[in-house]
Amino acid sequence: MHDRLFHHQQQLQPEALEKHAEALGLDVPAFKHCLDSRQYTDKITASLEEGQQVGVTGAPAFLLGYTQGDGTEIKTVKFLDGGPSFLTFKDNIDKLLAVTK
Repeated sequence: MHDRLFHHQQQLQPEALEKHAEALGLDVPAFKHCLDSRQYTDKITASLEEGQQVGVTGAPAFLLGYTQGDGTEIKTVKFLDGGPSFLTFKDNIDKLLAVTK
């Protein structure tokens, strides 16, 4: 479904989602029930809000960081927007590793 939705980004209305489910051979009544129940709405909204707070405006986006002291909190130190190259990732990760040693 992910791949199909990604390739049909102009067709994400609820009625179109059901057609995508049908095209993939999914159990359409179960899919519709899940969609209509909105059981994941709060989690999705919270995730979107969290991303917006750190500057995410689209996908892909990457946050690089490290865990603090006891490992329960992550400190973000670098935000990469878009599709950075391997070398950009490597350079940023190497810099982060050098600081945390």
